Amino acid sequence: MQTFAEETKAIQPAMSAIAAESPIPDRPHSAEGRGPSAILNLQRTIGNQAVQRLLNANAARRKAEAGGARSAAKPPKPPVVLQRKCSCEGTGGGCAACAEEKESTVQRDAADHDEPSGVLQRQTGDPFADPLGEKDKPKVDPATARVNQACGTPAGKFPWVEIAPDIFFLLKDDTPLMLPPPDVVTSGCFPGRLANVALFSGSPAWQMPTGCDTCKVTGTGSKAGSTAGIQVGYIQTVEKCLSGGVYFQQDPTGKWVPAGNDWVCVDNTRDGFAASTAPWAGPDPNGNFGPQPFGSCPAFADHPYVKLPNGQNVVKTGGVDRPQWPLRRMRIDGIFHTWLVAQAPNSPLVYIHHWSFQCWVVSELSDDADPCNKTGWQTMNMNKLLTSGPGKGSATPVLTGGIANNLKKKC
Repeated sequence: MQTFAEETKAIQPAMSAIAAESPIPDRPHSAEGRGPSAILNLQRTIGNQAVQRLLNANAARRKAEAGGARSAAKPPKPPVVLQRKCSCEGTGGGCAACAEEKESTVQRDAADHDEPSGVLQRQTGDPFADPLGEKDKPKVDPATARVNQACGTPAGKFPWVEIAPDIFFLLKDDTPLMLPPPDVVTSGCFPGRLANVALFSGSPAWQMPTGCDTCKVTGTGSKAGSTAGIQVGYIQTVEKCLSGGVYFQQDPTGKWVPAGNDWVCVDNTRDGFAASTAPWAGPDPNGNFGPQPFGSCPAFADHPYVKLPNGQNVVKTGGVDRPQWPLRRMRIDGIFHTWLVAQAPNSPLVYIHHWSFQCWVVSELSDDADPCNKTGWQTMNMNKLLTSGPGKGSATPVLTGGIANNLKKKC
């Protein structure tokens, strides 16, 4: 409608000129020609000419568009708005009606200049430049591409690790199994008699993943030698650990108050079973958790624990040792670092993966319970995995010396 109004306005001067200068053919100039019928005929003729001009203009525009001509769209001119004159004769001043009309006019002008909705705009960039999204994909270095081609692309999130020239190891998953502590162990302990109780930090506190794969690159250009003598297994270091317990006695009011304690500490020490040889953490007494030959997946699990007498201030009565201060609180609190490593004969360790654990378990005895009653102990488990990832990580392993259980001291 706005376009039509614009075209109509454009031809109004031409119609006026025709009416003023060009007499209508075959019509005599007479008083009768100026009557209502003559006026209607004049309007019809002029109107037909205006419509024809409009049609010609539209046809020319369509022809230009079909020929590929592009031009910036001009915003349509706002239609002429007839306004009623205010009673104040336009003097302004404090006229409320004029002020309201002015505000309304501003709002209409703002609305007329808004961007039209539904206007198609060309998308920036070339959608055919990177149709498959290859541009943002990380580049694979030649060495990784080579092992992936020879051994297969890893199914998990960790890459192949070269543990000897053209000999590779792959950890499929790095999630350890962490189980809560079992009940306090009170076997052989009877109320009123001296015996031992034990608190284990888990069942186990952490069990390392065992899913792995191995690969040896062969063929032209391979540098691989024999895999005989290559070992893969777990090592562990105790950064710091405190374990022990607190003994209580009743004051004159019957309230339990600390009376003694028994703590042991160890830090920056190689950890492992008694049968292990450095740097390995295993094997245990049953032959488990030791390093494995290339082609096998190693295993390892741990559950730091504390074993304590059920009481202090022992008095022998009737030939029986009877503690006067019962054990009422036990605690294990430490930081442990574990690595999956490989070692070829006469070669340094290759760090495949690392983990760090917080081992923090506390167990307290109910007020009316005896230390030998395992149901009287309430255990709180705060164990958690602190960090893990490929390689050595930031912790410092201790590869030589005795194991932590043999080096802990009173503290």
